[in-house]
Amino acid sequence: HTNSRDEALGLPTDESATIALRTQQLIAEESGVTHTIDPLAGSYTIEKETARIVEGAKALIQKIDDIGGSIQAIDKQFFQNAIAERAYEFASRLETGEQKIVGVNAYQTEEAKAQDILKVDPALEKEQCDRLQAFRQNRDQGATTQALAQLKTAAQGQDNLMPHIIQAANAHATLGEIAHTLRGVFGLYQP
Repeated sequence: HTNSRDEALGLPTDESATIALRTQQLIAEESGVTHTIDPLAGSYTIEKETARIVEGAKALIQKIDDIGGSIQAIDKQFFQNAIAERAYEFASRLETGEQKIVGVNAYQTEEAKAQDILKVDPALEKEQCDRLQAFRQNRDQGATTQALAQLKTAAQGQDNLMPHIIQAANAHATLGEIAHTLRGVFGLYQP
């Protein structure tokens, strides 16, 4: 998947989505890379990098285990701090030029072109809200309520929630209603 150049700003414009798609298609069709299962198999550089990533992942898992597991690591801000540290290191490498990103700190154009940002028509939002309201009015509310109640009961116990979530979706519960039910049991994470 190739992200569109404006996805960090909002929904991609048609132009940027097309450029992202054409980039993927160009690599797939013109390079021949898709004609072999592992086009870089045996590459010393790739094998070395893979081994480095595996060792780093094992060390990270061990650190998390040493802290007491994922929940303890979250409570102790381990993940948040690790992300902040990596972001700082990355920004420092960009500033010094050790890490190069084309268009950011290498091969920049003199004059930055203003980015088109997709603006969603408020009428579309109202139309979607109206469709959602009609959807809710036309469903079997009893079946939806029952499915959400069963989901809540399952969440309060030790059941696998996925069958209950599927049942709620089949009873036409919305994603928001399902999430609201689960938040009612589990709450929101507060560090």
